Amino acid sequence: MKTPCVDTDKAVIRKRFSEFHKLYKDLKNEFSNIFATAPPFPKKVIGSKNFDEEVLQTRSRAFEKILQYIYSFDEICEHEMFKEFFYLPDLREACMDIRGGKFRDALNLLKNAVHLQQKLSDDTHEIVATLGSIVAADIAIDNTQEAEKYATAAIDLINHEVGSVYLIPLINTAIELRWRLGMDKRVLEEKLKEIKAKTMLETEDTRTLRQLACSRYSYTR
Repeated sequence: MKTPCVDTDKAVIRKRFSEFHKLYKDLKNEFSNIFATAPPFPKKVIGSKNFDEEVLQTRSRAFEKILQYIYSFDEICEHEMFKEFFYLPDLREACMDIRGGKFRDALNLLKNAVHLQQKLSDDTHEIVATLGSIVAADIAIDNTQEAEKYATAAIDLINHEVGSVYLIPLINTAIELRWRLGMDKRVLEEKLKEIKAKTMLETEDTRTLRQLACSRYSYTR
């Protein structure tokens, strides 16, 4: 499944059979009415037959049906339990990596997580926050072109939401990146002037993308 913005790659989810089973049971307890008509969870196979091609294909089709069914309900996709299963642990770990200076490790987690966030319809603010973290990590390893691409994608997502704490840092960063790359930055400079006039904020009054990435999830486990 592909969605707008920078979501052009596949997202990878590595989970054990038991972890999927736990998610299914937990969601069933939370959303009993919805799961009254949900596809059944595939039975566990004990022994060597667990790796038979036929068993694997049958299980794969069953998982696909379950995930398609779950995805059709916004109240499930928006639930913390659902996000926790698919991408929140990776986002927390990535932000810890940025705090520890492990930027390449952070990027591997962030770029997979942002694809999952977009595919699974996460809140726009949360997607922008992840894109901002990607920009910060890319800049730290001098990956200027990639940083500009993700910064522009984040700015486009924010659109005219001048209240976003990410807007001024993203525009300011994108202007600097475009200058380095020899790209036209005049449109962004005009946009920044307009936003400053509306909000009465200066660049010095806002946190950097690196600071925002480091503080994200700092209050969670």
